[in-house]
Amino acid sequence: MEYEVYTKKEIAAKLGISLSLLARYIRQGLPHFKVGREYRFEFPVVVAWLKATYELRQKADKKIA
Repeated sequence: MEYEVYTKKEIAAKLGISLSLLARYIRQGLPHFKVGREYRFEFPVVVAWLKATYELRQKADKKIA
C-alpha cells in the first residue's frame, strides 16, 4: 500500500508539532526514509508509531506509580 509522502515541515504542520519535537521523535525512532539528504514520512505510519509509543509510555508510567 502506498501513502502520500511528506517532508519534515509538512509532517510537522500536519501533526501540529514543532520541527524540534519532530527531530526528537526521529532520534527516538520515528519511521522515516531519506531521499538524498531530505527526510520523508508516510502519515499513517507516523501516526501508528506515535500511538504505539504513547501507549508504551502510559504502561511504563502505571508500573512506576
